[in-house]
Amino acid sequence: MRIYKPSFRLKNFPTVVFSPSGKYLAQIGNSGTKVTIWDVADCKVIGQYKVIKNDDHIGFSPDETVMFSKNDNGDIVFFETLTGNIIAKSKPSKYYGLGGCPQFSADGKYVFDGTPRNAGMVFDEKENRWQDRRTGKLQIWDVNTAEKQVVWENEDYGLDGDMLVSRKNNQYFIQAQQQYQIEEGHIGDSAIFSFRGTPNADNIAEILPRTKKYRSKNGRWNYIERIALHESTNKLFVAIDGKYWGEPPSIIIRDLVTDDEQIIVLDKTHQYVRDMAINDEVILVAVHTNHYQKHWTNEEYEHAKQSLNWYQLYLYKRSTLENVKTINWKDDIFALDFHPNGKGVAIGAAKDAIYLDDYRKLLSWEE
Repeated sequence: MRIYKPSFRLKNFPTVVFSPSGKYLAQIGNSGTKVTIWDVADCKVIGQYKVIKNDDHIGFSPDETVMFSKNDNGDIVFFETLTGNIIAKSKPSKYYGLGGCPQFSADGKYVFDGTPRNAGMVFDEKENRWQDRRTGKLQIWDVNTAEKQVVWENEDYGLDGDMLVSRKNNQYFIQAQQQYQIEEGHIGDSAIFSFRGTPNADNIAEILPRTKKYRSKNGRWNYIERIALHESTNKLFVAIDGKYWGEPPSIIIRDLVTDDEQIIVLDKTHQYVRDMAINDEVILVAVHTNHYQKHWTNEEYEHAKQSLNWYQLYLYKRSTLENVKTINWKDDIFALDFHPNGKGVAIGAAKDAIYLDDYRKLLSWEE
């Protein structure tokens, strides 16, 4: 990792996340790596733990004493932040790819998580045919036992996208996806759900009403790639993907109090948004383009191929939504996270990661 205060490097840690107070920075990355914990002020590694195979997601409890690490098979483990001692570990899952991006509850007692619409069909003897009975499940993990409880099921969506928690309002957000096949290819339909307090079927509601701006030109719903929350201003940021419909990706900024919205439209040649991070002054957006898009003209494809803009990091000014900096990155950016002080930023890419004590250094950055 490259930390610019002073600088040093540790490779192959694309996932980065700050602890709630900003005291620690955790990393996890490619298969076979360990969870690495940094002391941000001293810029020193204070712990490296191998707690589960093929880690995908990590997170801190509100008091920073406990962490979770979850793998691409849906298994999860809870461990002590400063020692790596395992508190509880789930039973091995039989399915690949179960689960979304977990989050600790506001009180730190459980982690809420989701699943895709489970594989498998149900044979309806009365109808004498197979019926689609797959559902996305919202589940909570007990931190002390790693036992899970399903608290809500949705027949239309997989609940395996980003999950956010507003500790200020004890409000939770779930990015849901519905994937299906049509003539144009593999398409996703999306929704965002929200609840307050302990999740159950009675207090979960869909938000982000489906106005025309969320539809593609042919009337279908565009795919939501990522969601991010800026708590101090009660703004929800939603990355909308237009790649299947020949439209540019966009960022929807929704005021959760007034329901007012703003839109940032990205370059048409980008495939999708990898991640976003927001502070009071700027919006960081990491974009990825590595496949030929059939809606591109020959000129657009040649421009993309020659300009080497497969991986880019955009900086937008919050007050005006003006693009103040575009950085051509050397490899794919997977994760962005602002320090709670709003100045420091961590950027996790496929082959490298960096920490800057002041994000404004990006304004003069050259990769």
